[in-house]
Amino acid sequence: MHIAVICKQANYDRISAALIELNAQLQISQPLTSWNTALEYIHGAKIDGVVIEESISFFSQVSSLPLPSLVYSGHHRDFRDAAKKWITSLGLAITSMNEETEDSKQETEVISTSPDNNQSKKLKTGTKVAIVAKDSNLVELITSFGGIQIVASTSSFQDVMSLETLNHPEVIFIEEGVMPKEESTLRELKINQIVTEYKDMVGVRLVMMLFERKNTRLYKKMIEKGFYNFLAKNNVTSADIERLIKVPRTRQDTIDYQDEEPVESVQVEHEVQQSNQSEKKNQPDENSKPSAVISMEEPIAKKSFLMSRVVEDAGVATVKEEFLHNPEESAKESRETSQTIAVLETPEPAVPKPTKRKPFFQNIFRKANQTEFILQTSSPDQVEKMKNEEIERVTNHTVFAYPMPHRVLFYSPKGGAGTTSIVVDLAEGAAVNALGVAEISYSYGQIAGRLGLHPSYTIADSPDGMEELAVCKDKYLCSPWIYSVKKPFNDTLVKEWLVRAERAFGGKTILADLQSQSSPLILMASHEWCTKSIWVVQNTSYHLGMADMQMSHLKKMGNEWRKVGILIQGGTKEQLPWEEVLGIPVIGTLPSDMLSKDWKMNLHDIMAEYLGMPVMV
Repeated sequence: MHIAVICKQANYDRISAALIELNAQLQISQPLTSWNTALEYIHGAKIDGVVIEESISFFSQVSSLPLPSLVYSGHHRDFRDAAKKWITSLGLAITSMNEETEDSKQETEVISTSPDNNQSKKLKTGTKVAIVAKDSNLVELITSFGGIQIVASTSSFQDVMSLETLNHPEVIFIEEGVMPKEESTLRELKINQIVTEYKDMVGVRLVMMLFERKNTRLYKKMIEKGFYNFLAKNNVTSADIERLIKVPRTRQDTIDYQDEEPVESVQVEHEVQQSNQSEKKNQPDENSKPSAVISMEEPIAKKSFLMSRVVEDAGVATVKEEFLHNPEESAKESRETSQTIAVLETPEPAVPKPTKRKPFFQNIFRKANQTEFILQTSSPDQVEKMKNEEIERVTNHTVFAYPMPHRVLFYSPKGGAGTTSIVVDLAEGAAVNALGVAEISYSYGQIAGRLGLHPSYTIADSPDGMEELAVCKDKYLCSPWIYSVKKPFNDTLVKEWLVRAERAFGGKTILADLQSQSSPLILMASHEWCTKSIWVVQNTSYHLGMADMQMSHLKKMGNEWRKVGILIQGGTKEQLPWEEVLGIPVIGTLPSDMLSKDWKMNLHDIMAEYLGMPVMV
C-alpha cells in the first residue's frame, strides 16, 4: 500500500517511523513539502492514502483531495493511536513491534560495517535503551524510533551511575543538558568519569549527545580512550540521533573532531607530556601567540580553569595593597616609619584577611567588610562590640532566606522607569556565575543593543536542551532584536521563555526583565513563576494610576500579588500614597541620578534586604 506524506522536513522522520512501526509493508513517499510537489506526486503515482501535517500552509487544499487522509497535529502519541485506527480502516493488519514473537525480533537486525577491520556488527531490534535527558521533545523523538525498547527515562544526572535505577539497559543515552550548569572544566571531568566507568563494561554501550565546543580537547581525550559513541554539533537531525543509538560508532566516524585544531588558552604541563609525537610538532605554533588564542574565545565559551586562577590572583594582589595601606595610615601617629616598613614586609598576622567588597548576590557585602577592616585597627573590646552589634542587626532585619536561588521579576506598569537599566546594573555588578538575566520583551529587545551583544540565538529560538548556547557573557539571555507583531505574545509563550531561562541558568538566581504594560494573563503567569517581584515606578500620579489598575487585575486572579514590592526610581518629590492605594510595601526609593555611586550602593542595599540576604541590612 502506497502512502503519500505531506509534511515539513523536520517532522518526516517521526511520521514515517510511526507508520512503519505499525505496518512494515507500507510504502511511504519522501516528504512532500510544497503544494506543487505534492500534486505532481499524487497524480504520477498510485496513492492509497495521504498523511497531512496540520501546520502546512496549503493544508486546506490537500485535505480536500478525494483520498483517505490522516492528519498529523504534532502530538506523537495521539497520532500513533489515530494511525492505528486509520491503517485498520484501510484493510491492513497492525504488525507492531510489541506483537512480534521473540524469534522474529532476533531475525531483524541492523548491520554496520566497520571501516577499520571490515567486520560486520549486528544490533538486534528491541534493544533496551535508557534515556537520561531533560528535553521532552528529544525524549519523545527517541521513543518514536522503531526497533528499540525504552526501559527507563530520567532527567536526573545522579541516576547515570546506577544500572539498577536504569533497569539494566543495553544502551544508555545521555544528553549533556542534564548535567549541572557548573564551570565547563568540572562538567568535562564528569563526562570523562562517565566514559571511564562505562567504556569497557560488557553488555552496556554508552552514547552521549554533547554541546558543540570550539575547543576540541574534550573530544580528543575521549577518542584517545577509545570512546567514539558521541555526537557534538548544533545542527543535529533525528536520523543522526537514531544512528547514534542503534549503530556503534568507530574511530572513522569521529574524524571531524580529530582533524580540527584545538583552541587552547593555556597549555598544561602534564598534557604536554602525555601528548603523542604528532601533537608535539604542533606545540610551538600553538604556544607562540597565547594572547591571540585567548582573544578568539567567544562570549558563549567558558574560560579555562587556569585562566580563572590568573585573574583571581591579580585581583587578590590589588586588594592586599589597598587594605594594608589603610591600617598603616590609621595607625601612623602611634608607629615609627621603620616599624611601618617592617609590617609591610613581614607576612600577614593570623587574623581574618581583609576582603575586597564582593559583587552583588554573593553574600558578603560592604558592611561585613567594614567589620573585617575594624578587626585590623581596633582594640579587642571594640571588635567584640562591633561583632555583637552586627549580629543583633542581622537578627532583627532578616526578611526571608530561600533555600533555593531566587527568581526575581522586574516589571514597570507604566514603562520608562529604568527597569532594564536596574537589571543590567545588578548583573554587571554580580559575582561570576552568580545570576542570569532573562529578557522577556515584546516587539524588540533592548539588552543586546545596549551592551553591544550579537547573540547567535535568542530566548525565542534557542534549541531545546541547548539553551546555554544563547547565553551571552555567561549571564544574558536576550530577546530578539525584532519580534514580529504577527506572532503571538501571550502567557503560554512567556511560560515557555521562562522555562528556557531556568534551563540556561540552572542553579543560579534569575532576574527576569518583563515587558512593561503586559496583559493580566501574562502578569499572572510570570508572577506564578517568580519568588519575588519588583515593580519599578516613578513617583508620579500617572505611574500610581497605572500600577493601581494592573494590581487590581492581579488581585482578582489569586494571591501572587503578595510577592510584589514597589521600588521608586526618581520622579517628583510629592508624597503619594503608594502603600495605601496598592496594599503592598515600598521596598526603597532611589535618587534620580542613575550614574552616581550613591544610586548603585542604595540599589544593592535595597535588593539585599528585600531578598533576605542577612549580611547586608
